[in-house]
Amino acid sequence: MILINASLRNHIPYRLISKGDETEVLWLHTLGVAYDAPFFDETVLQCLTVNPGMASFKCVSSVETMIEAANDVDFVPVTAFIFHVSRCGSTLLSQTLVLSDEHIVLSEVPFFDALLRHDFQDLNLKKQALEAAVRLYGQKRKDSSNQLYIKLDSWSVYYWKFLRELWPDTPFLLLYRNPLDVWQSHQKLAGMHAVPGLLEPWLFELASENVNEMHRDTYLAKVLAYYARQFENIVLTDKNSCLMNYHDGIENMIRVLFGQTGMLLNSSFLTKSAERSKFHSKDRTKIFSELLPDRPIPDILRDAYLGFEKLEKLKKRNF
Repeated sequence: MILINASLRNHIPYRLISKGDETEVLWLHTLGVAYDAPFFDETVLQCLTVNPGMASFKCVSSVETMIEAANDVDFVPVTAFIFHVSRCGSTLLSQTLVLSDEHIVLSEVPFFDALLRHDFQDLNLKKQALEAAVRLYGQKRKDSSNQLYIKLDSWSVYYWKFLRELWPDTPFLLLYRNPLDVWQSHQKLAGMHAVPGLLEPWLFELASENVNEMHRDTYLAKVLAYYARQFENIVLTDKNSCLMNYHDGIENMIRVLFGQTGMLLNSSFLTKSAERSKFHSKDRTKIFSELLPDRPIPDILRDAYLGFEKLEKLKKRNF
């Protein structure tokens, strides 16, 4: 089915389908669904639930058609990209940004991750496809929308140079946390990047043969050390990047974000943010409470913690 550009206001591309040498795009009808869930895969499920009849009709195009279609949409340019090490307040930050009608917030969009990790034979096509996807997701759904924030998957930091080529002047916000806290959080409930084999090892500069024999705790420790190295590399070489520490609190993170983007911050938004921070980032109905055991840094996290200390020094130097 060929999409008509005039009808794209309520459609987004949401899946890549590989058929031999060809790659197709599956589209999703989004009318009536707000982009306010903690993660965008939840938004996709909402779209399929709210518009069940649409699931009976597959709307498919080529990647090239998607790129062409994006030229005709009214979109909001990216205000900032949010990189993070996971379990570090990035979801709370994105959920706080959702509180303003001026903001479009895209949190860990599966389609962006699919495009980044897809093995395009033509690198230029990959660049055009990602730019087009961001435009389509950033379509202006409200007259008041004037800022677009994209929170990436934690492993997307691997692609930071690729993203910088496409968005040379857009702020990169780097959100981090004491690796022991992150490590303990994943021991309770592991994310994808905390389990060996769920993601390509090269995303973390690891070799497949080593990962296959690695204990989960060792694997996660290496992933966290890699995140710290990447953040250090970014902030040392990229003038439009900024470190933000979870331990400084949500109000500080918001002030830094608005300072980096040059957007106006008003007191009413800060008040709403403080109220939202009392509740769990992933469930706004539950009071937030996190009790992590006070324990020394284990040897397994030595490299990750040294990386964390370097980031702390760099953050203090830059402020």
